[in-house]
Amino acid sequence: MAYITPEQLQPQYDVIVVGSGAAGGQTAYTLAMALLADDLRRAAARHEFDGAPLRLQVGLHRGPAAGAVVGAHRAFYCLYGDTVNTAARMCKCAGAGPPCCSAAF
Repeated sequence: MAYITPEQLQPQYDVIVVGSGAAGGQTAYTLAMALLADDLRRAAARHEFDGAPLRLQVGLHRGPAAGAVVGAHRAFYCLYGDTVNTAARMCKCAGAGPPCCSAAF
């Protein structure tokens, strides 16, 4: 099942930010993001780094965000705003176990 396209991924060092609209309704949006988080964690666990399975920290939050294309020579799409910051805080709280979700999610 395809959830996102590479254009929707925003690499930030060792972090990937995924943004998704709520075109299918809030329940469908929330479910799709939770399933994506689970799929990413399972995919990472199939790989090893220094003999140990790769583990992801996942933080989930829902709300408005802004985005823009940044850069002239190597342009990329950047998401920013309080929603992105809150998701990042949830990620730091998550550890390498189940995703950490905000109350808004």
